[in-house]
Amino acid sequence: MMQTRKAYHDGNDLAHTFLPKAAAWGAAAVTLHGRTRAQRYSKQADWAYVEKCARLVAPSGLQLIGNGDVYSYSDYKQHMQVILVQTD
Repeated sequence: MMQTRKAYHDGNDLAHTFLPKAAAWGAAAVTLHGRTRAQRYSKQADWAYVEKCARLVAPSGLQLIGNGDVYSYSDYKQHMQVILVQTD
């Protein structure tokens, strides 16, 4: 299991460059927070970026769990409808 953010600094997203390799490193799953470290809680989570990463890791079978700004079941359902992810 890995846990990461988009990147450390704003405007320099990096997770998409290494997440596709994570399964080969032995990870079975990864959680991806949709903000950078520098953003903290000052901006909304970037769910479009989470979706981009989910599509990149899908061929490897790696489970990607996106997080950030999911405050209710309605938020969860909205993200699940937009992003093609499995919940089982």
